[in-house]
Parts: sequence; structure tokens; C-alpha cells
Amino acid sequence: HYKFVARSVEGDERRGQQPSPGVEDAMRAKPVGIARFTNLNRTSVYTAWTFARHGWGVGFATPSAPVDNAFWRYLALYGFLWLVAMGLGVSYAISRARPFAAALETVEAQAEYVAGGGRIESLPDSRVDEVNKALSALERASALLQATTRQRDRSLETEREARAVAETANRAKDEFLAMLGHELRNPLAAIANA
Repeated sequence: HYKFVARSVEGDERRGQQPSPGVEDAMRAKPVGIARFTNLNRTSVYTAWTFARHGWGVGFATPSAPVDNAFWRYLALYGFLWLVAMGLGVSYAISRARPFAAALETVEAQAEYVAGGGRIESLPDSRVDEVNKALSALERASALLQATTRQRDRSLETEREARAVAETANRAKDEFLAMLGHELRNPLAAIANA
């Protein structure tokens, strides 16, 4: 009937009494469990209980202070170790990221150099495979750009020479037509007057 039959401390005084408030309700709700209560001595305890198949219930209570202190101590230790691990992880990530950042800055500088018309030759190893591949592609693009620029310059020079020849021929044609017009006008003027 949820009354004390035996108790390790103050057994004779507590025999026949009800347990602390809330314990009976929790035991009625679940046949096996653990919860935190305030015992009859006004001490905070964790109480675990179970029932035998004959209906007798057994409960064990231990003060909550040692359990809670151990919990908070280990939680603080865990938090400290987590902070140390995060700090080491961030430090490692930063140390590993510096070569990547330097390599990316190299790619940026070389791309600007190529955009300005420069040619890239024999770049140093950046210690980052992906960046080395990008730099190799940039070097090939630089060589192709230089070759295309030289071909364009040759085409422009050929076009200038062809234009100069065409302009010279055009001037010669104009001079010929002017001279022909002058030479034909003088005899024709006399014939027209006659």
C-alpha cells in the first residue's frame, strides 16, 4: 500500500508511514523508474524504484548533491576539452588555409598579369594541387593569348600595308583621271569653239 515496511535509516520511526510527496504518484504511474524528489528529511535525492512480481516495491534513494556535483564537474571538464579541441581545430585550419590563400592570391596576380598582356612562364609550385592545375591552365592560356596577339599584330600590319598600297593606287588613278580630263578638255574646248 505504498507504506514503509523497512528503511535503512530511521526504519523503526518510518515504518507504516507514507513516502515523501510525489514518490507514491510516480510509483503508481510507472512500475520502474528514477526521479528526483525531496525526502522526508528535506534532502534532495534521486530515487530509483521497482516492483517485484508479488507487488512489493523497493526503492533506493541517494543524495543528489554528489551526483549533481559530479555532473557539473564533468560537464565543465567536457566544455573545457571541447573549447581546447575547437581552438586546436581552428588553429590547424588557419595554418592549413594560409598556403591556399597565398596560392589563390598568386592565381589572382597572374590572371591580372595575363589580362594586362603579359606572358606567364615557369611558375613556382604552390603546394596545392588544384591551384597548380589552375596556374598551368593560366600559363597555357597566356601562351595562346600571346600567339593570338602576335597573329593579330601581323594581320593588322598586312592590312596597313594593303591599305597603303590601295591608297597609292587610288591617288595614281585620281592623278591619271585628272591629267586625262585636262588633256582631253583642251582639244575638246577648241573643237567645241570651232
